[in-house]
Amino acid sequence: MAQLSKRLSVALRFLKGITVLADIGCDHGYLPIEAVKSKMVKQAVASDNKIGPLQKAIENIEKAGLNDQIETQCAEGLSALSNKVDGISILGMGGEQIVKILSEGKTESINVLVLGPNSEAGAVRFWLQNNGFLIDDEAFVKDHRHYYQIIRAIKGEMNLDYQEMQFGPINIIRQDSLMLEYVNYEIHKLEEAMKLSSSSIKKTEIIDKIAKLKGVFR
Repeated sequence: MAQLSKRLSVALRFLKGITVLADIGCDHGYLPIEAVKSKMVKQAVASDNKIGPLQKAIENIEKAGLNDQIETQCAEGLSALSNKVDGISILGMGGEQIVKILSEGKTESINVLVLGPNSEAGAVRFWLQNNGFLIDDEAFVKDHRHYYQIIRAIKGEMNLDYQEMQFGPINIIRQDSLMLEYVNYEIHKLEEAMKLSSSSIKKTEIIDKIAKLKGVFR
């Protein structure tokens, strides 16, 4: 089996405390396979709504000899999950798509969420805040020149400000080096855009965005 990507390696570490994992959009099944092999979880469900990737996951699970511990299912979102599942991972999707999946499913029995939005991370944190979840770990990951956020949430309450919603309360406290690199990258892009803009209204909007980004530095 292929070595886990940087994103999946962080996600694997964030699975602590889960007994039965459901990996939604499992692709080739690498995360649930490694989660069971490393004894991070006792059992797992590899779920995908596409036959092709799911078939590859089935083959990989068989090769790993884990058919008795990893169930596979072709399903949309959380629709086919049983009550025994107490942890969910959703990685490699846009934040709005992750929110849609969570909103349309039942999460009452879920104790841990491990989410990896590749965009719109603020929308994911907003959903967590409004649905009884508390972020207890998170990280920025840079993989193939793209920045990703991995978020681990448990049952609880939180109240995030703008910067925390976009970049993560724990990342900001830690002053995560990749987060700071990403913020500086975004500031640079905005500064270049301001040089090219002839609109005073547009420039004012850019200055406001830059100020919000700089609010991350503590």
